[in-house]
Amino acid sequence: MSCRILETIDENDSIRGAIFYCSTTGWAFGPIMADREQAESFMASLEDDPRCYSEESLLKAWRTFLNAER
Repeated sequence: MSCRILETIDENDSIRGAIFYCSTTGWAFGPIMADREQAESFMASLEDDPRCYSEESLLKAWRTFLNAER
């Protein structure tokens, strides 16, 4: 029962994206991230569990994270 990362992979084993999901509710949320590595880095940059953020707060944190990646 935690926030996990779900990634999609196409038929050529290429990662197409990653998202957060709650293993308790089965609910996916947050931005579509490039891959598991980016999702793990973003999650680590957050002070709290991603499920604790409002949609607006998570979006703001995502923008800050992307700007720091550049």
